Amino acid sequence: HAIQANLSFLPASSAFHSGALRTEVRDVFRGDLGGARWVEPLGTRPNVLLIMVEAASGAYLPSVASAERVKSSVTMPRLDVLAQRHVLLSRVVAHQRQTNRGEYAILCGDYPKLLTDQSKMTEQVYGPARRCLPAVLRDAGYRTEYIQAAPLAFMLKDQFMKKAGFENLVGDSWFEQSYARTDWGVDDRAFFEQALHRVVELHEGDAPFFATLLTVGTHHPYTIPDTPAPEEDESRQARAFRYADDALSAFVARLERLGVLQDTVVIVTSDESAGLPRADSATQRLLSQSWSFVVVMLPEPRIERIDTGYAHVDTALSVTDLLGLVDQKAR
Repeated sequence: HAIQANLSFLPASSAFHSGALRTEVRDVFRGDLGGARWVEPLGTRPNVLLIMVEAASGAYLPSVASAERVKSSVTMPRLDVLAQRHVLLSRVVAHQRQTNRGEYAILCGDYPKLLTDQSKMTEQVYGPARRCLPAVLRDAGYRTEYIQAAPLAFMLKDQFMKKAGFENLVGDSWFEQSYARTDWGVDDRAFFEQALHRVVELHEGDAPFFATLLTVGTHHPYTIPDTPAPEEDESRQARAFRYADDALSAFVARLERLGVLQDTVVIVTSDESAGLPRADSATQRLLSQSWSFVVVMLPEPRIERIDTGYAHVDTALSVTDLLGLVDQKAR
């Protein structure tokens, strides 16, 4: 990605623009399904529920942080327990530090720009759109819905998500109840409680569904009820992630009780990573802001921890492959 971004500044006559190098750079970004499988394509077409927890880091899962010999003042212990009962990808690269870049990479299987100019998400609102995961699943017979706590107009998501293939969009104005609310949207508990109704309605439909949820409560200034912190030195950020952790855990438990998990693949990750709030060095803080995680819950539960490298940009291809929608001759 860095090579691709920097080569664009060189003149076309430069030796660095040779055909061999262009081919090599293209190969870096080409989808590759040639690795060892940890699960075969699912025989049926299950529902897919993608949950992105705003700014969560792999460092916030205590078991992952311990294995990497780091300590985070922000933790999500309930999610960590869930991860240990399912498939956990522990070394996940998050691309860039903005939601419209991280979400774009996850949903469209394409790297965002390394440079912080206009995002590809915004560019595709006004120009030709890349074929993204929601459109692939929609065309395969899935009902597609995007649900976020924040206003949809921000970052032009009301336009981009439609072009990406989502048939229905839900944003801040849809949520009538809240325990706390800011200009960013409703708190995570209220978000998950009300989003549950949409997911259940989709589950009761006559077609499989693909739903994407994005929280906002763990984004500064942290949308949580103003209750006293149980620990005096606990930061508002730590409280927000603990609040989100409890809300997410309750949401998954409700899905299980209602039978949704029996035929649904649930993927929990983040759109970006806030990193280690109390890093040992500036370098560690910077690098930790690219550290995410992925938890995969399959209809037939499986416990596995995968420590090999994975990136958010791999998600769209991985989902289509898991559902058997990729031409296996391309592997």
